[in-house]
Amino acid sequence: PRPRDRGLSRNPWESIEDLVEDFKKSGKAVKYGHSGNGGLPHLSQAALYSKAGIKSESVPFNSNSTALTNLLGKHVDVAVGHPTEVLPHLQEGKIRLLGVFSSKRDERPEFKDIPTFKEQGYDIDMSVWKFILVPKETPQEAIDKLYEGFRNMIEDPKYVKFYETAKLAMNPIEGEEIIQRLKEEREFSYNVLKDLGLINK
Repeated sequence: PRPRDRGLSRNPWESIEDLVEDFKKSGKAVKYGHSGNGGLPHLSQAALYSKAGIKSESVPFNSNSTALTNLLGKHVDVAVGHPTEVLPHLQEGKIRLLGVFSSKRDERPEFKDIPTFKEQGYDIDMSVWKFILVPKETPQEAIDKLYEGFRNMIEDPKYVKFYETAKLAMNPIEGEEIIQRLKEEREFSYNVLKDLGLINK
């Protein structure tokens, strides 16, 4: 599990609908900041603006924090970030969250009222998550021990306190569900990369 990306914006847009309508009317390209070509912050936004039918201009930086700094400085129109990165700026009223790049809303108090982009008509799930794989020939006994160990770890009170303090969302999945999700994300990311001209196969 990992923090989900947030779609961010400075004024004047109250929603992604406002942003899309504004750029459709103006015919201009929305300048979106991200942490580097081919990464999730890049692909998620490229897919969003493509589905919205508006022009977009990719502005890569060397990190997410730099992209957010340029958003605050009004050098880009939008950017994405992780909860721990955006929360201080959100609490200070410097940014507005327009949506979440995951299939479900974040249940934490600071983000629970932010709709997913899927809710808003854009079928995109580019949430951040982690998983552990082992070689196919790994004995079942070893797999069972690993499973038990990691299950005990994520249920340990000290670890629970850690990820709550770090504003992480814990949504455990396992087995075939991981494999299926990997296949779906691979296909989605491949199509986005191909549309961007970053791959030609």
